[in-house]
Amino acid sequence: MELDLIGQDIANLRQVDWNQATRYNSINLHFNRLTNLRGLPPLTNIVELNLSSNHFKSCGLPELSSLPNLMTLDLSGNKIASLRHLPYLPTLRNLSVAFNFITSLEHAHESVPNLEQLDVRGNQIARSVDLDALAELGQLRVLFIGGPQQNPVCSRIPNMTRLFQICESLQLVDEKTASEWRTIQLLDAPTPKFDELMKQRQTKDAAATSASKRQAQLMAQHAPSSSHVLFPRGEAPGGRSPRFFEFDDDAIAHSPSSDAGHYHRSPQHGGRGRGRGPPAQHGHRRRLLSHQSHQSQSEYYDSPQQPAHAPPYHSYSYDEEYDGDYGTDMADARQVPLRRPSNASST
Repeated sequence: MELDLIGQDIANLRQVDWNQATRYNSINLHFNRLTNLRGLPPLTNIVELNLSSNHFKSCGLPELSSLPNLMTLDLSGNKIASLRHLPYLPTLRNLSVAFNFITSLEHAHESVPNLEQLDVRGNQIARSVDLDALAELGQLRVLFIGGPQQNPVCSRIPNMTRLFQICESLQLVDEKTASEWRTIQLLDAPTPKFDELMKQRQTKDAAATSASKRQAQLMAQHAPSSSHVLFPRGEAPGGRSPRFFEFDDDAIAHSPSSDAGHYHRSPQHGGRGRGRGPPAQHGHRRRLLSHQSHQSQSEYYDSPQQPAHAPPYHSYSYDEEYDGDYGTDMADARQVPLRRPSNASST
């Protein structure tokens, strides 16, 4: 059974009623204001004592010797800087001094020679030589020294594997065996050639990404507000492919023959295009902005699945719509082909 005295703002153990203490085998004084153990009576039945999160600045607590059967002692979360003055506790098996200000484990073996588990996480042990005292703890099996708030000495993996050499009885360090720590050390070994290759690859990838972003920005800036339509050979409006397409305003594009033309506003009607063909007899409001010829549909769609014998394809860009006899919906020119007015004459 546990005597629960957690968080009762106890600063002096003399204010505690110990008359019923013999009924318990554990005392929990976590989170109080204790700086010493004056007033703690001899209790032969106590095997576990929790003094965590108090105000102890030293392990000089002689009253602990009055607990002859004490096996577990928790002094974590205090302000202890050394284990030097810890009283002799031959029965102690489990000691926690985590989250204090300890810089060395010297003299630990003098006080707790039969210790089996030690927790020193969250302290200030910075040098591997400060762990040499572990060699004197011949019964130590489990050590906690790393974790989220690890000691500075844990920053180098070789120091962790060395612990098993210092203390031959150790079986686990931070819940890992010696074999597991050796594997971690191998994985953590420096690989300068690989690191250099990875750095070059990252630089190259970053440059490619930057170039792609710049290209996308330029395309977005210069992209015309028009629609593209793809025509295979013979399906272009008028039946044939135009010779040239270089228009910035009202212009004209035409096929090799006058009777199979693809006409826009002609020079006679204010256009600046070149070529021959009849003047436009009906109003229209669509301009041909650009043209591209592709040997295969894969060039247009960027698809490698098209056969090598696919006919040439042409892409046209328009920005306005036709009306009159030329059709009212040119979203798909193959469905609504352009037709010359019947009364148009060749030039």
